[in-house]
Amino acid sequence: MYSCGMYDYSGQFAFQVGLPAKSGVSGAMVVVVPNLMGICIWSPPLDKMGNSVRGVSFCKKMIETFNFHNYDSLLHADTKKIDPRKRGVPNESELILEMMFATKKGNIDDVRRMFLGGIDLNMSDYDGRTPLHLAASEGQSLMVDFFLDIAHVNPLVRDRVETAYDDALSFGFTKIAEKIKSYMDKISGGFVPMLVEIKLPNIFLIFLIYSSMLQNNSSRKSSTAVARKR
Repeated sequence: MYSCGMYDYSGQFAFQVGLPAKSGVSGAMVVVVPNLMGICIWSPPLDKMGNSVRGVSFCKKMIETFNFHNYDSLLHADTKKIDPRKRGVPNESELILEMMFATKKGNIDDVRRMFLGGIDLNMSDYDGRTPLHLAASEGQSLMVDFFLDIAHVNPLVRDRVETAYDDALSFGFTKIAEKIKSYMDKISGGFVPMLVEIKLPNIFLIFLIYSSMLQNNSSRKSSTAVARKR
């Protein structure tokens, strides 16, 4: 397709467009972008070479916009062409997801790569769970060692309710819990803040207290007025 798919125009098409293609006298044309997609074009008006006029024109316009030409640089592009194959900068949600999967699988090489790339390992998901929470829950002792000894993550961070220490105890990983507890003591001096549930008093009770206060104030004012008259 690359060398002879466009009849006598194959050489020029390979140089100008740089993509494998095959045209037919019906006006149909198939273009392949390697490792990305295939495009089918149908426009019956033909040029003197027997190729679709609009099909060839479309391919030239596409190459002017996108980085698809065989001779275009893929790594160090010096033009303003768009390369849809190149991944953009991952957002925070993608980084957290990738980090959590690597932690669950115990893939310490991927976690180390992300850490060396400057990614904050204290990041948490929508539940407030950090990679340390997940490593403690899964019993990933090597991962916990890396998070605490190398990455120096904060073991005091809570998700919705618990710390990584609480998760390790809940799943029976006592050695991991002891290690996390020792780091928690170093940071907090042995004091770990607890979540205290504060219950609001009954609204009816507040109303009664407020009413009694008003009655006391009114009785005091009336007694003062009577004393002044006397």
